[in-house]
Amino acid sequence: MPNMSKNFWKFPTLLLILAFLVPPVYGFKDEDLEKLHRTNECIRCDLSGADLRSANLSRANLRSSNLSGANLRGATLDEVNLSLADLSEAELVGANLRRANLHKAKLTTSDLSAADLTASDFREVDLNGANLRGSDSRATDFWKANLKEAILRNADLREANLWGVDLTLADMRGANLSYTDLGSANLMGADTRAARFESATFCNTKMPTQEMNQSGC
Repeated sequence: MPNMSKNFWKFPTLLLILAFLVPPVYGFKDEDLEKLHRTNECIRCDLSGADLRSANLSRANLRSSNLSGANLRGATLDEVNLSLADLSEAELVGANLRRANLHKAKLTTSDLSAADLTASDFREVDLNGANLRGSDSRATDFWKANLKEAILRNADLREANLWGVDLTLADMRGANLSYTDLGSANLMGADTRAARFESATFCNTKMPTQEMNQSGC
């Protein structure tokens, strides 16, 4: 008689392996995309995997929408409302997100390299594993954002609010963090080689080295 208990445990293990190997399937709704182009508003819409390269979505309202896996390379998204939106694995290379609202949005493993995020609202955003290499994030509010394992190489973060941010294991080489607020931030394991911290504020900050003081408390 076959060992049923052994076979039973093999099946869920196989499913778990396949979940990691098979890429996610995106399928946006045509009616949602049409509505966005017609009204510049699409709340709680499904735009996952949509091709929006170089699209002009300035001041669009996309609150709580699903844009996971969407291609927004070079898109104009200034003052857009993307609060609570899902942009995980989205491509936002070179996109214009100046003064955009992404409060509590999800951008895990998204590509924001060379994007303009100046003066945007990134409070409590999940940017775990995201690529922000060479991005312009001057005066951006990252309050309590998750930037764990994020790539911030050569990013411009001058005057950004990084209070309570999780930068664990982040790649911050060559980043400019002058005049930033790093109070209660966690930088343990982060690579800060050649990063600039002129006039940055540290208070209850977990630092990768003991060389950085805790001024500002």
